[in-house]
Amino acid sequence: MKSPTVTPVESPCVRVCRLDQDDVCLGCHRTIQEIISWPNLSETQKARIIEKVEARQDQAAR
Repeated sequence: MKSPTVTPVESPCVRVCRLDQDDVCLGCHRTIQEIISWPNLSETQKARIIEKVEARQDQAAR
C-alpha cells in the first residue's frame, strides 16, 4: 500500500524583507522566529504557519 503523498508547503517569502515593530515581516507576514525556523519545520508545521500568515494578511488589510 502506498503512503499518501505530502504536498510540500511553499515558503510565502516575496523578497520584501522588512520587519515591523513586532518583528513581523511586511512582505510575507511571518514572524522572525517563523522565518528562521522554516527550513527545519515539518510540512504540517509549515501549513500551520501559512494559516497564521493568512490571518495576519487579513488583519493588515483592515
